[in-house]
Amino acid sequence: MTARARRGAAIVALSLSALGCAEGAVTRVVDGETLEGPPIAPEAYAAYAKAELWAAAGNRRAALAELDRALDADPRSPTILSRIGELTCEDPTRESGRRALKSFARALDRDPHHAPAFLGRAECLERMGRTKEALVDAERGAYLDPISLESTRTVARLLFAVGRRSEAWTWLEARAAFEPASPEAAHLVLEAAIREKDPVRAARTRKALGALDGSTSPSLDEALARRDLASARRAALAVRLSGAKLALYSLDRAPELALEQALSTLRADSQDTDAWTAALVAADRVGDERRFAEILPLLDAEPLAPSPRALALLSELIARRAGPDAARALAAAR
Repeated sequence: MTARARRGAAIVALSLSALGCAEGAVTRVVDGETLEGPPIAPEAYAAYAKAELWAAAGNRRAALAELDRALDADPRSPTILSRIGELTCEDPTRESGRRALKSFARALDRDPHHAPAFLGRAECLERMGRTKEALVDAERGAYLDPISLESTRTVARLLFAVGRRSEAWTWLEARAAFEPASPEAAHLVLEAAIREKDPVRAARTRKALGALDGSTSPSLDEALARRDLASARRAALAVRLSGAKLALYSLDRAPELALEQALSTLRADSQDTDAWTAALVAADRVGDERRFAEILPLLDAEPLAPSPRALALLSELIARRAGPDAARALAAAR
């Protein structure tokens, strides 16, 4: 086994240990500090996982039924209550909106620092047309979870909605400046530039992304926005983007396509740790726990070492699913 393969194997072994043997613990961020919360009861964790599978399949009623079972097993969980609120408010009526807001309020009664409850309630209020109230909650959620890209995206979107455009750009561009090596942060700026019809900013951000990703093109972004994997593959080939890099690139734009692309690449080369990582992250993001479990053992016994970006994504995934100590162990293996 080569030195690079040994390094890859060590990283993968730690990852498998963390992801395959993780308890149902939850972590959260308070004032920038990662805190490990009490574990979710096993029965609740299983029901929660089933709920996410139903949600990913588009069956909201079945997902909510599983979340009710999870809540019966763990009635103090703000995570479960927040997720109930999110699903209840996907297409709110006056009554379902009221129930959703009540669920978020119960989550915050149990944990006043639970960022997902603030962010979920912000999106719910936005759907209900209560934009100014939504912005207050979104800003509070971003304060509690400052490393969350989704919180930055939500705050900026709401600032645009209430006409505070300069503040919205400040949020987005400050995040990109804070993480200059992060394509994900730069993509927040690009998404907003396209939506807000700002071609100068879009061109500048695409140039920055080209330096980060080694590739990007409008045709690739447009293909991913259309959920057209065949066209995305052609566009990626034109800018000499490998299959695994395409999967990584697609994660924040079309995670379901990223999953398909990553699995295709992994089947062709079972040593490709970047493809394996992209597949795991994509399965996690679309809430497909069955696929996640199936992907875990697919990597070759002598894998390649992951790229810096794949390693960062893997570390983030492990921190969220298995806790910060496991993520620190992975960092030590680098």
